[in-house]
Amino acid sequence: MRFGIVHGSSADVLDPGQVLNGMLSAMHYAVTNTLTEVEAGGPLVPKLAVEWDASPDARVWIFKLRPGIKFHNGKTLTVDDVIAPINHHRGEGSTSSAKTLVDAVVDITSDGADRLTIELNSGDADFLFKLSSFNFPIYAARGDGSLAFEKGVGLGAYKLISFEPGVRAAFEKNRNYWDDTRGHFDSAELISIRDVTACTNALRTDNDGLVDQCNCGLAMWGADHASSSSPPPPLSLSLPPFFAEPEALRFRPMCGLCGPVPAPDP
Repeated sequence: MRFGIVHGSSADVLDPGQVLNGMLSAMHYAVTNTLTEVEAGGPLVPKLAVEWDASPDARVWIFKLRPGIKFHNGKTLTVDDVIAPINHHRGEGSTSSAKTLVDAVVDITSDGADRLTIELNSGDADFLFKLSSFNFPIYAARGDGSLAFEKGVGLGAYKLISFEPGVRAAFEKNRNYWDDTRGHFDSAELISIRDVTACTNALRTDNDGLVDQCNCGLAMWGADHASSSSPPPPLSLSLPPFFAEPEALRFRPMCGLCGPVPAPDP
């Protein structure tokens, strides 16, 4: 599957502290996971944290990790690998765009092989939602506790095959991924097309591709419907690597001025 996206820069890096456009956020969600996830429709669900608990004041959070999870290189997920993505944004010298999200973190400790405790300086009922952000993708921790994000070796539904900043990123399916409801394509490609007109042309000419923006009043719509003047039925397809689940890809024609075209009555 080819997916044109109106994002990307030649200065892009895989640093989770420098996720400055949609191309990078899509890549992180494709190749790895977060502790929690916000599903289509808004509910928060477990991801790599299979369960959690909090103090009554929402100041101390305890997480239990999902067992048996492996990185693309075969390494088993550890508590240290979960601590490193949070610490990556902390410290007085941090230049991370997500530093303010972790300023409240006082301490992070491991509690056995599959549990960690995060202590905040005050209660935060939204903390679980913050951890679902693309700023907290889980990559392996090095021996010194730093985050090994540079090669994009994660534990998500897709493996990163190549990355040309500002141009394209290629992926292949992770056949050993723990969640069989994700990763619907054998391979996928994100293509940076920063000109909306070019994205529109790609939509009209590529029967196998999707785009995230266009100027013809359509969003994420195949070429067979691009020239239609009447609203087609909802589109339900297997997902690009960073979308949540098949049900989430029910897109309708969309206009930037007036919003989604109403769906017909069932």
